[in-house]
Amino acid sequence: MDAEAYERAREGLGAHDAICYCTIGYRSGKYAEKMAKRANDGDAKYFNMYGSILAWTHEGGTLVEPSTGLETKRVHTYGKQWACAADGYEVVYFKNPLAKGLGQMVRGLFRKKK
Repeated sequence: MDAEAYERAREGLGAHDAICYCTIGYRSGKYAEKMAKRANDGDAKYFNMYGSILAWTHEGGTLVEPSTGLETKRVHTYGKQWACAADGYEVVYFKNPLAKGLGQMVRGLFRKKK
């Protein structure tokens, strides 16, 4: 699930471990740090998946299409410069990741603070 869906569902999950991932691990590492600071004792433990989704493909990990629950070889790598998934994967990415990142930043400025 993405970060927004997780944050909506988090309180109902009880004590749990959350493994965060992104394309290479930088954004997910920042997210795991942020969430660890917000966590209540016993609420959740946050881990960053080192190498994230790209490393997962190179290790032969299975990917699942969330909308169908079926295995897929399609992987989103955020931007073209990170399109280095293992052979056999179809790489998709934002055409203009800078614009996407700016949009996320602006939305974050106006999001309600908890």
